[in-house]
Amino acid sequence: MTRICIVSSHRAERGLLQPLINRLEAHPDFSLHLMELDPQFDIGSNCLEARSYLQAVKHDLMIIPCDRAEALAGALVAFELNIPIIHFHAGDVGTVCKDEVYRHAISLMASVHLCNGPSAKKVVCDMLQAVGRPVGCVYDVGSTAMDDIEIDEPVPDLSPYDLILYNPPTNDPELINRELDEIEELIDPDVTVFWGYPNGDPGSEIVIERIGDQFTFRNMPRPQFLGHVKNCRYFIGNSSSMVCEAPMWLSPEQIIHIGDRNRNRSFDDIQPGATDRIVGILEVTDCGPV
Repeated sequence: MTRICIVSSHRAERGLLQPLINRLEAHPDFSLHLMELDPQFDIGSNCLEARSYLQAVKHDLMIIPCDRAEALAGALVAFELNIPIIHFHAGDVGTVCKDEVYRHAISLMASVHLCNGPSAKKVVCDMLQAVGRPVGCVYDVGSTAMDDIEIDEPVPDLSPYDLILYNPPTNDPELINRELDEIEELIDPDVTVFWGYPNGDPGSEIVIERIGDQFTFRNMPRPQFLGHVKNCRYFIGNSSSMVCEAPMWLSPEQIIHIGDRNRNRSFDDIQPGATDRIVGILEVTDCGPV
């Protein structure tokens, strides 16, 4: 039986990982373990946590998602311990920030790369070729964002509302107050506004203080969150869900991006069924040496 460890730390990538987690937990040939790392810890602390966990339990594969600092910590330890890494959502393109560097660093250490479309696959292949790393196990599988999707519709008599979800930019925290000013200028005082709590990155405390006692939600279950996205009047902010799930239901005019956090991001290739393609790859892929 193949023992697989998945790194999870944050609500955003957990939503993407959940369909895969469900399939692997039910698969007779895989033994799945989740390593939860804390987004409030620095990379060094999460490296210590990951080392303790991975030295205590032997794993055949590590699935490292996306581009957060916690994911990088898990990848660094797995790479040092010679545990083959599968990079989930490799090659995504965003703004020039720390996440971009973290993502490429994880890809450099990975043996298998799972990309959410042909453009992401090209990014990974070009980067690996540029540094002389093997390019043989780069797969365009699509995104799991729309797999096993469930929508919990808001109550029918809910008045028209706007949805705001703003996360602090990782490359320039000084932008936070300026971008929040821009958001507040867009708020219609006669319309209900739902504010989502930020993602916990540095600067989140500034956002929370600015939100104050306005109606907020912290970690709304994904089906309920998607129901609110689907039925809002406008979706304002810089969440990746604005370029991932929201275009399934909202027109471009209803999605108002603030700042550069989503610049260059594209999820045009999203198609249901990515999870089953990934499981098929795991069933036959020999990651080989790191």
